[in-house]
Amino acid sequence: MFNNNRNIFKKAVTIFLTAFLLSISASSNEKKEFIKITSGVNYLEIDSSSCKIFIGFAGWTVKQDWANNWVNSLNDFYLSKKGFGKLYSVKGPNDVLFKNKSDINIDSLIIQLKTQINKNSELVISAHSSGSFVANYFLNNFLNSVNEIPNITYFNLDGGIGEDETFIDSNSALKISKIYPVSVYDKSTNIYSANHQTMIELAELYKNAEHIQINILQSSCDKNGIWCLHDRLIITNPHNPTTFDLEKDYNNFSEENPPSIEYLQKIFK
Repeated sequence: MFNNNRNIFKKAVTIFLTAFLLSISASSNEKKEFIKITSGVNYLEIDSSSCKIFIGFAGWTVKQDWANNWVNSLNDFYLSKKGFGKLYSVKGPNDVLFKNKSDINIDSLIIQLKTQINKNSELVISAHSSGSFVANYFLNNFLNSVNEIPNITYFNLDGGIGEDETFIDSNSALKISKIYPVSVYDKSTNIYSANHQTMIELAELYKNAEHIQINILQSSCDKNGIWCLHDRLIITNPHNPTTFDLEKDYNNFSEENPPSIEYLQKIFK
């Protein structure tokens, strides 16, 4: 009788410990979700104590959920390994040049960001396509409103230069540690991404700017695929060989088709 009770007790303890360990594992593997902080801007906090902040500005008409997927994938494949603890996802502007600024509340983004940064913070920005106009507008307003300026690295991913409020003014540019205009070249077809020349021109505008050209031996893009290569800075193998497919290219990431991180790897070894 005593042995039976002891065996029953051992089994109960084993079951309890197994359930406890499984609950811990499930909790640690639970994926955190982005939360909306304002119109057009979502936020994901991985580590509240981290001084490394990332902002992803998505391209024209990219929906919020798609932008979240892109930033999440960058985090899974790269940012988390570099200690980034605070992630912002900004949806694509409704109009190409971000003339109508009502769909993305940059002021509220700046208000929250100012509570998180100091001179020891590191802020990395990736802005794709028309998202660069949103990022430029953000940088002008942010840098003219903060006393302690963090270390800022800005990647303009085959985007634009901008004009008026969406052009980085000389005062703001001097406060940015480094500006990297990024484009893509496919050796197999001898073509460049759509805004390659613009990226070269942008690099010539500022003393702290340097053009990054991502050289691809062979991409999924065809000989007319300059807009396909444009999305090569979002995903390794864009889905439409001739042009962009924003929904698929911002969403369908996998181990076989990961987000593009070459430009980040060139700078952050």
